[in-house]
Amino acid sequence: MIRNQKQKDNIKNRDISHLDSNSVLKRNMNNLNFHIKAILFLSSLMMILWIGVLTIFRFSFASSASSTSDGLEQIYQLLIVFFVCNAIVFCLVWLAERSFISGKWLVFIIFYSSFMVAFFMPQIETMMFNDSVQMPLWIIYSAIFSGLVACSIIAILLVRMYGKYENNNEHFVSSLWDGNKTELLWKFSILAVIYAGFYFFFGYYIAWQFPELRFYYSGTTELKGFFEQWEYSFSQKPILPFFQIMRGFLWASVGFFTTRALKKDVNWESYIIVGLILSIGLSFQLLIPNPYIPASVRIGHFYEALIENFLFGVIAAIMFKQKEI
Repeated sequence: MIRNQKQKDNIKNRDISHLDSNSVLKRNMNNLNFHIKAILFLSSLMMILWIGVLTIFRFSFASSASSTSDGLEQIYQLLIVFFVCNAIVFCLVWLAERSFISGKWLVFIIFYSSFMVAFFMPQIETMMFNDSVQMPLWIIYSAIFSGLVACSIIAILLVRMYGKYENNNEHFVSSLWDGNKTELLWKFSILAVIYAGFYFFFGYYIAWQFPELRFYYSGTTELKGFFEQWEYSFSQKPILPFFQIMRGFLWASVGFFTTRALKKDVNWESYIIVGLILSIGLSFQLLIPNPYIPASVRIGHFYEALIENFLFGVIAAIMFKQKEI
């Protein structure tokens, strides 16, 4: 009798365990379906807003609104833009999911990180080297404005869709940095110098190794030594080192906000999330064809920006990560 009862209990426990496993699997599948639908929707909307604002500017400021691309080329460009938007939104969703904050501050951090990385920082770099790029200023300004529009709307919708819009963390600002303010300033300064060093190091040893890229910027394919090349570049653009240090402070600010928004128990993920946030939006858009930067030049900068900014993001996350108590 006792043996039969034990067998019945074992069968019952197995059935309950099986039901629990099925429930977990079903819940995980529902979550996965929601993530996929959310990312596809937000990516599509980001692409529409991005291209829509650029199109409005093109009809308003360009001397000719006609396109020189054929149908297949335009479809290819749209697919690349959609892929880039998916990559950006994926990183933003990951950030939102692992964040302990909500409400307006989460909206701000998602907006700030996406706008700075994918729109503002690339365009101020373009302006610095526009003597080579020769991009009309209206395109640069329209790219920045399209980023303002797209990132604002995407940030609000993303936070709403993930149920994090209502609960405002008003204490987030006061607890944004619980250490010494001088220490924080030193960390920002160190990161700014690190970024400038990365920029010159990876710029030379990755991007500058492409002959087409050297010809594009200097008019010659000659490969000078590291110090000789940068000495020449500084003589042509004396402001360049200071400009990159300034950009380093801005990159550090993105790393700071994204890192401090993450939960304390998010360990190895925090380094990957911040690294991807700082690198994907910048590097992946270099895959988008455009008439001002040849493909070989874009590919050289793609590898440079991806590696350079990912490593910088990891270092920023290490320096700014909240300590578990």
